[in-house]
Amino acid sequence: MERFAPALWRLAMEAEVPARSRVTADSAAWIWNLAADYFPDSEQIIDWYHATEHLAGAAHALHSDDADRATAWFQRWQKPLFEGEAWRLAQTLERAGYQTWDALVASWR
Repeated sequence: MERFAPALWRLAMEAEVPARSRVTADSAAWIWNLAADYFPDSEQIIDWYHATEHLAGAAHALHSDDADRATAWFQRWQKPLFEGEAWRLAQTLERAGYQTWDALVASWR
């Protein structure tokens, strides 16, 4: 990371990456931190594979005793998530009593 971040910045400057760009990643904290440090005006987007992986984890946490309900919940939320309505999903999880993603993940492990 010590050498990666400055090299990334150098490449971004050479490629004239706009200040208001998008950073797509797997949701690893170190990537979001790097984006915040070097591209503070960027929009941070989780890639679809990892977004659905987290969605499946949420489905399992909410319906750990019923695989069919978990599958149905997962399928129900894929389209809204894909269409950029993550806020609706967040509201649903908050109403279920999960104020943070960490709380949800902790309940399913």
